[in-house]
This record gives sequence, structure tokens and C-alpha cells, in this order.
Amino acid sequence: MTGSADISDCIRRLDEILRQVLASRADWVGSECGCALRETKSAKNVESTSIHAAVTHVDRELQEAVLQTVYAEFPDLVPLVEEDTAAAVKYRSNQGDRAFILDPIDGTQCFANGRHDYCTMAALSVAGQVVYGLVARYHPFDITSSLMIPSTMQANDLEQPKSPLRVACHYRLFRDPFASISERLQAAGLELGAVPLDESDYEANTDDWATGKGLGSNGNAILAFLNGHWDAYLAPMVNLHDFAGPLAIAEAAGAVIVQFDDASAGAFDRWQLQDPVNFSVASAAEYPARFRFLIARDHETAEHLVEVLQV
Repeated sequence: MTGSADISDCIRRLDEILRQVLASRADWVGSECGCALRETKSAKNVESTSIHAAVTHVDRELQEAVLQTVYAEFPDLVPLVEEDTAAAVKYRSNQGDRAFILDPIDGTQCFANGRHDYCTMAALSVAGQVVYGLVARYHPFDITSSLMIPSTMQANDLEQPKSPLRVACHYRLFRDPFASISERLQAAGLELGAVPLDESDYEANTDDWATGKGLGSNGNAILAFLNGHWDAYLAPMVNLHDFAGPLAIAEAAGAVIVQFDDASAGAFDRWQLQDPVNFSVASAAEYPARFRFLIARDHETAEHLVEVLQV
């Protein structure tokens, strides 16, 4: 994969493969996750670890099915994945500048809320740059993907922003040690909301997400951003598999991407810019790394939020 033509061929074929294997498993994923929802919905004070355990078998089996299909055609990719399944172990010693990134089931905490707001996210990176992303939702089943061929992307016009600026925040921004950030953003006159459970909740159940209770997947949050629900999305600490697919889709749509310093640096209340944007993880040995990101509808919005975050 040395030229743009090679990259183009690779990601177009990868997109075809992923669409086929995810569509073939869509009914099974919906059924299995539905069972997990029924088991956890009535439970009180369900911890995220317990919820995760309830869907681990879906995570693992879906990941294995995807990896077996992808690696049958692309055996040299570096796998940056969530679970240590057989295929992940088989190929994790791969080396090179091409990585396949997969989060089979994202949005685990939505199970605590008894909702089907989860998705599958996948991406391809070349030399640390994400060049392709995919988000698959299951209720109803739908796939959104971007094929980001270098130098050929055309930015799309996003809906005009409303006043005040609406910023969707990952739920961690409403909890320590990040709570001071959300307080500072609110003091600057921004309208904040934790990621809602699904699009029907944006208007109907504002009390839930405004208090930080609502949480779906990063993929659904980015798609809602592109549909005009938010002017920006702020993620204080995300793993590569949490974000690479949605980031590629947002960038392909013309959004402005801002990366900050490594979240492990410990300065939770002050964010320093890291330029250029670069997923520097190059091998399975370096994974998972954590990142801080801002996705904004335009440069003016991004600059305003960066100014507030760096105070």
C-alpha cells in the first residue's frame, strides 16, 4: 500500500467485506444483545463491569467472525482490537504501517439504561493516519462509512450552528477528575449534554442526558453531530477502537478535528494542543493508547472551544 491507488483499492474492498460480514450477523447481534438488555434492565445499581460481562460473548464472537473474514484477504494488517480472540492472537505479532481497528460492540453502558444504543466500529490506519472508518448500528440495522482517499475528499456543508453552541460531551466530563472542564465550559455560556441514548431522546428526555446519565456509543454521538444535533463533540479520554471509525466519518464530512495531549499526562483540567492530528499507535504492543479529541462543525467553533479548554 504505497500509493493512493493502492490505499483506495484496499479500503474499498475492506468496506465491502465489513458490510457483508456485519449484515450477515446483524440479526444475531440484535437478538443476543436484546437478551443481555432484558437481563440487566431490571437490575438495580448495575456496574459497567457487570454489564460488560453480559455482552462479552457477543463482543468476542462478533470480533472473531470479522477478523477471520478480514484477515482471509488482508493477512498482514496489524490488529488493534478489544478482545484476545483466536484470530487476534494469531495476527497480533504482525508489524507494519497498516492497522485494522475494531470495536465489535461499543456503548456498553447503554445496557444499564435498557436501550439498544450500541454499535460496531471499525477503521483502517496507514502510518498513524486514519484513512477509513465505519459505524454499524443495529436498531434498525444501518451502516455508515467513509472512504478517505488522500487529496480527494470533498468537505460537505454542515447545518448552520445555533446559539448558544451545543457541545456533546462524553459522560466522563461530568465526573471527576474531569468535572471542572464541564463546569468551565458551562461558565463560558455553552450548552452541554452527555451523549444521549438515541436520537429520539434528544428532545424527549433532556433531563436524563443533561445530568450525565445518558450514554450511547461514540459512533452514534458522531452521527448525531453530523445530523445537526450538536455543534461539537468532546471526548476527554478515548481508546483508539472507541474513536477511529467515527473520527474518519466526521473528517470525511468536513468537520474540524482537534487532538490534544495524551490523556495519561495527568493534567485533567488543562488541555494542550497536539498538532498534527495523528493516531501514533503503530503496533499491537503500543495498544491501547488514550486520546483527547474535539470534533467541531467549523474552525470558528473549534477555536472558541480550544480557547476555553486551555484557560
